Amino acid sequence: MKCENIYLTRHGVRQTQLPDWAEPYEEKPFDGPEYDFPLAHMGHLQAEALAERMKDIPIDHIFSSPFSRTIETSIPLARQKGISIKIEYGITEGMMSAWFGKNFPKLPSAKERQEKYPEIDPDYESKVFPSFPEERADIWGRLAKTISLLTEGYGPNIMLVGHGASCLGASFALLGLGRQVNVTFCSFHHFTRLENGWMLKDVDALKHLKDKNLYVPLLKSVSARK
Repeated sequence: MKCENIYLTRHGVRQTQLPDWAEPYEEKPFDGPEYDFPLAHMGHLQAEALAERMKDIPIDHIFSSPFSRTIETSIPLARQKGISIKIEYGITEGMMSAWFGKNFPKLPSAKERQEKYPEIDPDYESKVFPSFPEERADIWGRLAKTISLLTEGYGPNIMLVGHGASCLGASFALLGLGRQVNVTFCSFHHFTRLENGWMLKDVDALKHLKDKNLYVPLLKSVSARK
């Protein structure tokens, strides 16, 4: 079934992304790989606020990047809708050597993830895998391929939970290069299919966060032209 509606968000804030003014919470020590930081407590609250905003919106499939922070962002919505989370590498973080060094990050498989996150669908096979290392243009191309495959194969309403780079890439794939969404943590974006493309619905992307004092602005912007 073709997709008619796409909902897009970036993961909630992780501890290393909290600004100085954010209310402090005691976080559990994290001894895993730095690139796979889980959500901060505030990030979990953001994910819950997003799910609450979407309580009356039908969602048929949830696709998440394979990182902990995107999976944890997906969980409140998955529980609310009673559906599983599909791990899709096509919407993962930008695989740039400046961020990950010389190697593709070692992430658990979906079946391994399910031991900690039972909401994950262990049988879903990712449609796209990124190359390593990637340049910006590679990320945009990967997202274009991923969006094409997911919107032709799944629907009518899908949720994508990604990262700053993959959310930008998704918006470029849907609207055209240079047109982008606000990739703030747990912001809300709704795209609807037109006869010859996609349209971004005019909604307040941050209302659910600001209403609960959970809005965390980006510490630095992401440039689409680098």
